[in-house]
Amino acid sequence: MIGHKSWGCYMQVQIISKAAWTNQRVDQPESGIKLSEDSVVLVDIDPNQIKTIEYVGNKVIITLKNGDVLEIDNFIPEQSSLVFRTEEQSFYYDLKTVEYVNLDKIEPLLYSDSKFSGLPYLWPIVTALGIVAFAGIANSNSDTNQPQA
Repeated sequence: MIGHKSWGCYMQVQIISKAAWTNQRVDQPESGIKLSEDSVVLVDIDPNQIKTIEYVGNKVIITLKNGDVLEIDNFIPEQSSLVFRTEEQSFYYDLKTVEYVNLDKIEPLLYSDSKFSGLPYLWPIVTALGIVAFAGIANSNSDTNQPQA
């Protein structure tokens, strides 16, 4: 995680595009964040360190118990998602119900109709097919190299 001298805690913030599935780390989140597309805002901080989360206009204002503030501008709850992550688990913060929801992975929050969306799920299949194909080739080569009886 990134330590911010002006902040009393360590945190990392990432912006993940819901459409393209691209990830961008925010180097200075204490300066504020401005979203330019539908995104998942992933904040590596324990929700127990959060004092309040407010939604004013199109801005999310997260105030930590130590007084530090993180502002996310152009945040529209129907288009973007706020996720907090610890080493043990992740939490989706629902601005409408004002509660944390346990989250196993962020992929369900991303758009599935993206041209990139299938790639993370295809890697295990492609890898498994490659292993099976390699095993088949190795097996057929070992059969042809056996001495004839």
